[in-house]
Amino acid sequence: MIFSYWKKQTQTRIQKNLLRNLIKKIEIPESDKLMFLEAVDICDNKKIESLYQNVLEFIKNLEIKEVEKISKESFVDIEWLSKNEAEQKKKELNSYNFLLTNI
Repeated sequence: MIFSYWKKQTQTRIQKNLLRNLIKKIEIPESDKLMFLEAVDICDNKKIESLYQNVLEFIKNLEIKEVEKISKESFVDIEWLSKNEAEQKKKELNSYNFLLTNI
């Protein structure tokens, strides 16, 4: 998970590089990207740490939502399989009963 990797990074230099890379990848106008990149370059360590923690919290929330989504989708799949298996068993029992009554 991205969150666990980002959380391990404690050096300001690495945090700045991660923030720069993140800013470069987001879809915003180039002028805004340049402004944010410049801000990362001129911020002191305390501001970088604060920004980094905010981004870290954002990433954590995104990952939690993604895990919840996967969990819900898995539950729906399992529920669908259970219904499908129950219908299959019902058909098997009906065909077995049909055979018994016709013998």
